[in-house]
Amino acid sequence: MCREQLPVWQQLHEQFSDKVQFVGITFDAQGPEKPRFYVEKASITFPMLVDSQNVLGKHFGFKVLPNGLLVEPGGVIVYSKFGGFEIRETDRRIAIEKWILSDQVPGAENPISDPFQDECLKLFQDGIVALENHNKGLAAELWRKAVKIDPKNLVVRKQLWALENPDRFYEGDVDLDWQKGLFEKGL
Repeated sequence: MCREQLPVWQQLHEQFSDKVQFVGITFDAQGPEKPRFYVEKASITFPMLVDSQNVLGKHFGFKVLPNGLLVEPGGVIVYSKFGGFEIRETDRRIAIEKWILSDQVPGAENPISDPFQDECLKLFQDGIVALENHNKGLAAELWRKAVKIDPKNLVVRKQLWALENPDRFYEGDVDLDWQKGLFEKGL
């Protein structure tokens, strides 16, 4: 869940908490302390989890955030959108509200899987282990290799950028123009 979207999710939670349980999941390989500021700043009252091990990325194979899943009681996923799930878009929000109010499920929007996913994912996971062992240099090196294999994988790129440039991620607003510039340069 992207921090820019948190206020909108909070509004939906306040509006529909009697009908649906919202759970936000953010991804940060550096652990739960890094995104805590943004969750507190947005006054989030629904559960927020931090996937610091990329469990969801491994399971679903996504390479871009934000993602959206709608899960029925009993754990059945009835909708998924991996990459570009933007709750601030009017059509997307209306579709989510329709699902909440009438069980009308939006159409799935999943991308086609990528043959480089496994090799990139292995390097990414190895980088997470290196980071857990306080070896930021090795984590960055492994993540750079992963980006070379799969240059469009923004999950890996953003974790590398956050590791090397924490001031651009964890202090104040997210610098999206800076990120876009790095992506366009292939960094």
